[in-house]
This record gives sequence, C-alpha cells and structure tokens, in this order.
Amino acid sequence: MDTMVPVAEYNTRMEAEIIANLLCSFGMEGWIHCDDLGGLGPAQSLQHGVRVLVATNDAKRARSILRKENQ
Repeated sequence: MDTMVPVAEYNTRMEAEIIANLLCSFGMEGWIHCDDLGGLGPAQSLQHGVRVLVATNDAKRARSILRKENQ
C-alpha cells in the first residue's frame, strides 16, 4: 500500500466525503481521516478538522483538481 498524504482539510465529514468522491471520479482513491469518536462525537472534527488523504503518487494531481474546483 502506498503512503497516504493529506490533500485537503474540512470542518465536517460530509464535506470531506464529497471531495473524496470527487477524487474517486478522477480515478483516485480518497480516504477520510478524522477524530470524531467513530461518528459518535462529530463536534470533535471542528477542533481537529477532517482530512482527505490520497496516495503519495496521486497527491499532486489531487491538489490540482481541488484548486480548479475552488476557482
């Protein structure tokens, strides 16, 4: 398995899931990393954020796609 690196950070799991799905539509596998107590404490993500991770070799492409989406 490739090393995973963060490419974006959001306040909610839902936002991160949308971005992970967007990256999936471009052929990349996106993973969500957050400390929300397994979904029992969603407010935890407000303090620490919810990160979208991709494989290291996909990071540059993923960041490029996300920059275009934010324009």
